[in-house]
Amino acid sequence: MKYTYRVREDRITDEEGVWHTVYGIEVLTETGEPLSEYAISDLFCSREQAEELASLCTKLELDPIHLTAVAEDALV
Repeated sequence: MKYTYRVREDRITDEEGVWHTVYGIEVLTETGEPLSEYAISDLFCSREQAEELASLCTKLELDPIHLTAVAEDALV
C-alpha cells in the first residue's frame, strides 16, 4: 500500500498562555483516509521543515510504522 504524508498544523499554548503554531506529520492511505494512530503533532516550529519531512517520507514510500523513528532522527 502506498501512503501520502502531509503537514499537520496545530495551535498550542505555552506556560504563559501564549499561542504558537506548530507543525507535525500525518499519514493518508491511498484513498485519502487519515491514519490517526500514526499522526505526530508538535514536531517542528517551521512549516518548511515539516513539508520537507512529509515530502521525503512520501517519496521514499515510508511505511507508517517507521514514522516515529524517522521523526526522532529528524530532530537530532
